[in-house]
Amino acid sequence: MSDTPTTSPDSLPLPFGVPIAADRDSAILPLPFKRRLGDVQDGGEVVPDTDTDYGYNPWRDPVRPMVSASFGFVLHATATRAVVRSGFSNSRPVALDYRGVYLDAVDMAACMQAAVQGMVSLRRGQNSSYSPAVLYAGDAVANISGMADLRRETRPNMSGSASLARCGHQQSGVAVAVRKCGLHQFRPSESKAYSLEVYVAARAAIGACSKSVSLPALAVPCEWYEIPVEPDLPTQPDNTYVCGLRPPSDAMPLRFRRRVVGHSADSIPIPFTCYPELKTPLTRAYMIVNTVSSSFDNNTPLELLSASFTTDMGGYCWQGTVTVPPDDFAKLNMDGRAKGNEAVITVNINGGLFVILAEEYRDNRAFGQKSYTVSGRSVTARLGESYAVQVGGVFDAPIYARQIADTQLKNTGVRLTDWQAADWLIPADVYASTDKTPMMVLQELAQAAGAFVESRPGTPEINIKPRWKKSAWEVAEASPDVAVPASVILNISGNRNVKPLAGGVFVYADHAKGKGADVYRRTGNREPRAAAVTGPLYTDMPVLQAAGVAALSDTGTHKTETVTLPVSDKYALPLAQLGQIWQIQEPTGAWQGVVTGVTMAVDIENDAPRVLQTVVINRYLDD
Repeated sequence: MSDTPTTSPDSLPLPFGVPIAADRDSAILPLPFKRRLGDVQDGGEVVPDTDTDYGYNPWRDPVRPMVSASFGFVLHATATRAVVRSGFSNSRPVALDYRGVYLDAVDMAACMQAAVQGMVSLRRGQNSSYSPAVLYAGDAVANISGMADLRRETRPNMSGSASLARCGHQQSGVAVAVRKCGLHQFRPSESKAYSLEVYVAARAAIGACSKSVSLPALAVPCEWYEIPVEPDLPTQPDNTYVCGLRPPSDAMPLRFRRRVVGHSADSIPIPFTCYPELKTPLTRAYMIVNTVSSSFDNNTPLELLSASFTTDMGGYCWQGTVTVPPDDFAKLNMDGRAKGNEAVITVNINGGLFVILAEEYRDNRAFGQKSYTVSGRSVTARLGESYAVQVGGVFDAPIYARQIADTQLKNTGVRLTDWQAADWLIPADVYASTDKTPMMVLQELAQAAGAFVESRPGTPEINIKPRWKKSAWEVAEASPDVAVPASVILNISGNRNVKPLAGGVFVYADHAKGKGADVYRRTGNREPRAAAVTGPLYTDMPVLQAAGVAALSDTGTHKTETVTLPVSDKYALPLAQLGQIWQIQEPTGAWQGVVTGVTMAVDIENDAPRVLQTVVINRYLDD
């Protein structure tokens, strides 16, 4: 027995007065949508609104348009449901706040809207015919063959030979178990259920209030963008300056000279000259005089036998070792000091300071000679887990990454002097510093933006710098920070490392407040792709692009070059800094790369101190 569903036109939620033409699709609503969001009515025409700023408009703003409100990943075989979803079925309402569409291998995030075709509308008061064992809600009356087992607190009213007792059990033909939550009345071919809100196929078991269980799935951000990585346009030199390129702000091009002539007391003879260009001269020999001294705590002298200091992008502070005689080691009194009160050793090498904490030591004995090697880290190590207390909380207001970094350094004695990485806005209740040391927070911020934490060797200061000052494929054509001729290089070696060259990478947040992007090189194909970069801090466009460029730069063929050379300001050979672009001029040709590690070593040669630096350079070999 079946009844044809009937609906009164007056009961429709939208009383349309305009009839639908016979030749039009019945699924199309006769709604005359004419004006798009961001447009205004100008007489008889609709034109874009150029006066009022409505924020981002995909029709008006062609720069980085949002591609989709949901990114089409297939993550798990079980769907992830969210509360705010709405379904549409041929423009008709679906019954009773339908809270999920269950499909295999489809992930649904907080902002998705599922469109379902061919779904029969269910409304209160309708008479419908259903196949066996289809469970539905509301006051609908259905013809159902075979009925489920009914247990606990059921009050059936059935005619015929069926008999149901209180808390009894009766086998049904469909084997659907319905427990609790329902108050039912049964006649020979009729059933009513009031509290169930799940659409269940035949032979599916539903227990206690019909609470479905789904596997955890990664949430996808609601905004997705495409970011093509384009080469930076070459900057034209500033030829308006009479001396050529302007000098850096911390170097005044003043060459002071004294003339043996009389001058008026109200005039100073300062001849202003152009800024000299620093280049390493090409000579047969280089005469370098090194001066090295050492002390600890309150300028107490300390004799050095050798010293070494090293840093790289993987760490956050300088690590140093100094070798001293037994008498000077005894002055440090390392065994008698409490943790946090270590001796502070300062080494002055040609005017550059290296400061470390005396944390560990070992003794060296050979042929009646004895010495001690003391090792430690720069003072910024006090921000790490060895010294700092793990405290923090959730940032409950929107805040920029640089501001978070500044909050971590309050009352620590360490300053953040230079932030060169991308800075971006982080929404409220997204990032927490709970149970993290200040350095852990700084490293998380830096790594999210494809950057690293750099410590100054002699002062309690840190910098946040990008790992790639230029994208890897642009380093070869960039202006180098230091150019080194082959004549001053003592040793050079390389190690080639081959990885698949990626043309694109997905960067996205793992929560609904974040954003996502497809960062790719415009000059090539987006495939193959690098491993996706994800995390809670990807909430704004600058960090998405910075992380994507860093991920793409790490792919392809690289060569790690290790170069040993002296340190001398006289010959324009400064101590290398992490992140700089160095040019090495070999006899076979010049090449450029990014400095990823630096080691400064001091020893004694011919009764004179010798100072050498070993620079590790990442050289990109792909196009």
